[in-house]
Amino acid sequence: MKINWIFTGMIWLLNCNFGSAQTERILLDGYFQDWEQTGTAFSDTKNDGKFGFDYNQLKIFNDDNYLYINFDLGLEINLQETNDVVFYLDADDNPATGYVFDGIGAEIIFRFGERKGTFYRNTNTYNVKHSDIGLVTLPSVSSDRFELCIRKNASVSGFQLFSGNSMRMILQQDVPNGDKFPDGTGGITYTWQQNQLEPLPVYSIKRATDTDFRIMTQNVLTDDLFSKTSYFNRLINAIQPDIIAFQEIYDHTAAQTRELIQQFTGGTWYAQKQGTDIILVSRYPILESHFISGNGAFLVQTNEGKILVVNAHLPCCDNDSGRQDEVDAIMAFIRDAKNGNSSLLLDPNSPIIITGDMNFVGKSRQLRTYLEGDIQNEFSYGPDFHPDWDNTALKDAVLYTTASPMAVTWSSSGSSYFPGRLDYIIYTDAVLNRLNGFALQTANLPQDSLNAYLVLANDSNNASDHFAVVSDFKFGPETAVSVPSITTSLNARLSPTVFNEQMKIILSSRLPGKININIFNINGQAVCSKEAEIQASEDQQLNLDTHGWPSGMYVVQIRQHHEMISLKAVKGE
Repeated sequence: MKINWIFTGMIWLLNCNFGSAQTERILLDGYFQDWEQTGTAFSDTKNDGKFGFDYNQLKIFNDDNYLYINFDLGLEINLQETNDVVFYLDADDNPATGYVFDGIGAEIIFRFGERKGTFYRNTNTYNVKHSDIGLVTLPSVSSDRFELCIRKNASVSGFQLFSGNSMRMILQQDVPNGDKFPDGTGGITYTWQQNQLEPLPVYSIKRATDTDFRIMTQNVLTDDLFSKTSYFNRLINAIQPDIIAFQEIYDHTAAQTRELIQQFTGGTWYAQKQGTDIILVSRYPILESHFISGNGAFLVQTNEGKILVVNAHLPCCDNDSGRQDEVDAIMAFIRDAKNGNSSLLLDPNSPIIITGDMNFVGKSRQLRTYLEGDIQNEFSYGPDFHPDWDNTALKDAVLYTTASPMAVTWSSSGSSYFPGRLDYIIYTDAVLNRLNGFALQTANLPQDSLNAYLVLANDSNNASDHFAVVSDFKFGPETAVSVPSITTSLNARLSPTVFNEQMKIILSSRLPGKININIFNINGQAVCSKEAEIQASEDQQLNLDTHGWPSGMYVVQIRQHHEMISLKAVKGE
């Protein structure tokens, strides 16, 4: 099939093979549904581990930038604390190089429980941190299953890590007679794959159409909002939130914070503070606020109705009991407010959002308490309950880092802890529909997006070790996971919508650059997928030769940067 681009003085000819399909990509988010049908699988003998460890299955996948590994352990652990999991990576598939172990030559030996590794090159050894190889592991909380990624172009002390078409690896429980994956010698062999992958998650820095309010959470790292004003000014003006949940504002008042945000953006803002560092700033009036065990609950009057926003900054690091206690207290407050047993006047079906820096780096139970209302200390905080208005669980808004295949909200190259998902937006999806969301990492954005939103590539990293986490909401029940059809620069239409031997797409964009076209049949199968460059100009016409296509309905998805338009077309008999 030929694709003809027609605009002033130029014609683009592209080949597109009918029937080409895209491979589902792996998204690193601590949830594992995407691994069910994707990745190369390897199995291990069951019930051959020690102390509860029992490696069972391991899967491997890669895209152009990362190697992904998914494995289960048979035992819930914290991958970054006090465990015996050791990873041996023969990055060049050469047993004669690296550290000789069990039939492979490992360039990297990484001990997850110590959060460090060793790189072997000839007769030299080098210390390895997560940042040296782009290591990310999720979930950040305890689990019996993990997924991780390593940067494909990683180098250690100037030496390229991956240098061939294949690699070998071993996972070991590093105790006497501990479980090893695989059981035999020689490790697991994986060959780099070249797949045509689905696009990265869709988001828009500009708010989604029909948004009722945009909420943002930001840990500002010990009052740095007031000392790093240029970075935060650009970030907040790019995001343009209606409600901001700040954490770590210790030495400034709500009034000072409100005045600074008004200097950044103009307009009228409201602000209240609870505890030592929790401040909520809002374009809407804050009717009341309440202290909850170090955190704050704020009742906000939006144009569409009242919402309850819980802004939380839970205890850090190994303080699991303190985190669980505060989560219990927050959920007890919400239960009582819903039941009319609190001084807070919460109308039935009022949306509830829990957001902030949760420091979820310990036991997974804390997140389960949030989502399911499963209170651990019922003696102090009362009984369990169903937290959403339809007596179901709350929804975890898994928000991906901009232009990235992972849901990371915190990263510090100087820390031994791996980048992780610490900042959350959790909400009542029975009465709120999430339209759009992201964690803003400006270092990932293409230059035209930086220019369009007047931010600099290093703004996110210079502002804080936490990224701004953002979500657009509309009042009403969420019937499905929303993937927005958002247009800030790109416009497209079909002319006509019913076609025979040629489909015509009329496009315009104020930004030049790469454009992706994906066409699916009524069964969801990809029939065409291609890239091209588009100029910033008036209408440009794209002609697709559809000779030989079966009659029926087709969906045309057009993406430029982080914008997507979906169009329906019908081929006649």
